[in-house]
Amino acid sequence: MQVPTLREIEKTEGIVKFFRLQNSLSASNYVLFNSKGQIHKYKSEEDIVKEWFILREKLYETRKAHQLAKLKKEQETLQNKVRFVQGVINESIQIKKVKKSAIVA
Repeated sequence: MQVPTLREIEKTEGIVKFFRLQNSLSASNYVLFNSKGQIHKYKSEEDIVKEWFILREKLYETRKAHQLAKLKKEQETLQNKVRFVQGVINESIQIKKVKKSAIVA
């Protein structure tokens, strides 16, 4: 028994058919867990996508709010660092020849 090469397979019946890379599925029974963790029967793929989108939209909004809060905190920190450096440059803040206890207090 001789093993066929890929070129022979492609010429005779096709690679997809030979290796059974494609098949059809019946898609009429859409019973899944919904966003609340309950079993729910959906009528179509569109209903599944609609519910998924509503859930994802809420999560995106939460994520955006968290990222904005994080960026605002980082902005405040950077502004304070700039103020400190400018104060040292303008000599309104003295850190040279001053004891550590006076700076920390």
